[in-house]
Amino acid sequence: MNFKIDNLQYCNWSRKIFEINRSAGLDAVHVTIVYHEDYDELLAELKKWEKIFEENSDIIFLGKDFKDIDKAKNESKTVIFFGFQNCSPIEDDIGLVEKVMNLDVDLCSLLTTINLFLLLVAMKKLIVE
Repeated sequence: MNFKIDNLQYCNWSRKIFEINRSAGLDAVHVTIVYHEDYDELLAELKKWEKIFEENSDIIFLGKDFKDIDKAKNESKTVIFFGFQNCSPIEDDIGLVEKVMNLDVDLCSLLTTINLFLLLVAMKKLIVE
């Protein structure tokens, strides 16, 4: 089965955005739940998403595993998976990794931040020289 999946999305989420995703036929979206926020700020953002899921349950739901992508496609909904683009919410506490995973935040992309950092360093070097 073919799926449409959008990754690393970070925006001001709204009903309109979810409707656009549905009209595009997106089965799953990896939502960057927080960007440079810490663990406590992550918890606050997850609270906001509880309300978002409740208000938009006819078109989105929180994904727990890959099987939810098939479920979303069959129900004409979009499954939302939470993740990070860096490890800021884990701070410097390895114990937070398990806590974060128990909150259904399962994706953490370190390469995005590293690549951006390298790009900025290269650009600064070009500007200074």
